[in-house]
Amino acid sequence: MLLTFTISIFCICYFILFILTLKKAIQHKKFYMYIIAFLALGLSYDALIIALGGILKLDTIKTQTFQTISLIRYILHGIIIPFHFVICEEVLKPKKKIWFPIILCITIIVAIIGFIQGIYTQLELAFAYNIYRYASSSSNPRWVIILFLFITIFPMIPLLITGFIVYRKRKNPHIFLSAFFMFAFAWIAEALRSLKEIKFFISMIGELLMCVFFYIYINKDIKEQESKRILL
Repeated sequence: MLLTFTISIFCICYFILFILTLKKAIQHKKFYMYIIAFLALGLSYDALIIALGGILKLDTIKTQTFQTISLIRYILHGIIIPFHFVICEEVLKPKKKIWFPIILCITIIVAIIGFIQGIYTQLELAFAYNIYRYASSSSNPRWVIILFLFITIFPMIPLLITGFIVYRKRKNPHIFLSAFFMFAFAWIAEALRSLKEIKFFISMIGELLMCVFFYIYINKDIKEQESKRILL
């Protein structure tokens, strides 16, 4: 029950970050802030479904309805993660406006690929630490596994590079830290084979830190923009 409780807290934290970030996005009308807000909402949904696996009865978990809402986790993953490309474009603030439609087109194409990958993901019921959850099946076609890794890793590489550039130019390390912790905890989850059953939870820690540092970046970016207006 301790793990279920902890994941429930994560769910609440993600939802709070969603509300706070959405408020900033509406106030400042920044597209990347909307993306970060809905990223937090998607992760809140992910944590909610996993937490329910530790609360609901097994008969309920085995229903087609619960399997479907569990599959939505993978579909959302495939759709939302590619929008890190747009975050990179908006954070770098290129002078040429032509970059935004180009990056947005690439993002939409990758998101469509992610949607297809999510739809075709086969799930199997897993049990660990009193939590039932539908995890990606080992019998998934090879192309589904490859696309999942592509969708998960590929958008994060530009985010790391963007974070480093922003840190060097504007002394704001928080985009870099977002990507770093996401990568670090995902790697730890894969490396610690003795904790294989809860590697999903280890990854969730990295995802929460990613959202927290995204939110810190947003606040610092707003302050930077306000300072520039004062100077003008």
